[in-house]
Amino acid sequence: MRYYRKIIKITGHDSPNVRFGKAQLAAGIEPTDEIIIPGVLSYSEYCKRMELWDPIRKCISIDAEFYEGEDALLFPPLWLNAAELRRAVGPARTMGVDSALGGDNTSWAVASDSGIMHLESRKTPDTSVIPSLTLGIMSRYGVRAENVLFDYGGGGKVHVDRLRTMGHKVRAILFGSPATAEKRRGLKPLEQRNRDDEVRMVYKNRRAEIYGNVRERLDPKALTTPFAIPTDIANKPRLDGGPSLRGQMAPIPLWFDEEGRMYLPPKHKKPDAVNKTDSKINLVDLIGCSPDELEAVCLAVFGLSGRVARSTAGAIV
Repeated sequence: MRYYRKIIKITGHDSPNVRFGKAQLAAGIEPTDEIIIPGVLSYSEYCKRMELWDPIRKCISIDAEFYEGEDALLFPPLWLNAAELRRAVGPARTMGVDSALGGDNTSWAVASDSGIMHLESRKTPDTSVIPSLTLGIMSRYGVRAENVLFDYGGGGKVHVDRLRTMGHKVRAILFGSPATAEKRRGLKPLEQRNRDDEVRMVYKNRRAEIYGNVRERLDPKALTTPFAIPTDIANKPRLDGGPSLRGQMAPIPLWFDEEGRMYLPPKHKKPDAVNKTDSKINLVDLIGCSPDELEAVCLAVFGLSGRVARSTAGAIV
């Protein structure tokens, strides 16, 4: 016996509520957002999603299509969807600060063990205000100085040095350094040495490790508490009109080198890149802006890992 089946695809565009709103608009009438069928996507929510959602999320959740590149993404859409449905609870533990020079944003992200609790971003043409703004957020959420991580670049070292002279022993992380501290003579617990060796085999450099830590937290198969990036944080509009945190996360590819180590596209275009792929793809062009909010989140999550920092050049790396 032969069975026949017909697959019917219903997209967000097919919602009767959406179609009625579009018909009103085509007729020159201001859409009333009338609900024709309760429980089905409304016209106002449809418009909001079409404006705010990234192309990958629209492809899956609005167009009802399988996104062919999902397996090759660092942060798959379904993982991000699940993270948006959760709320971060518990006391704040860490804060990541991505300080800016020039036209980029300075961003602050606060995290508890269960997720991101706070994210803010602003232009700081006067970079001298960054330490005081940082102290204000630390006080508001009760984050201890040793759990505040700055990006060493973008002027971060200057702010770290300033805060340390004020008695706040914050940390600085150098994104371009090796995935773990270089091997040195001396005593080190066997467990820590094994951990360092594992990290070296998994990640090509510190930037990949820091981004990879966020991926590990979001992985539904990970043996950790489900991690939250609530939708009001993930999709919070940037004041400069750039992509939201989710918009910064969504398009990043998942790459591995010839040794099987995860690595990322360079942050900026490298005119002298040897690899043709690397010369064409960089994070700023891919995302449409510098990933300021994302890197603040990455630093906050990296702080949750409990990695022991080492002293160098007057700061902590």
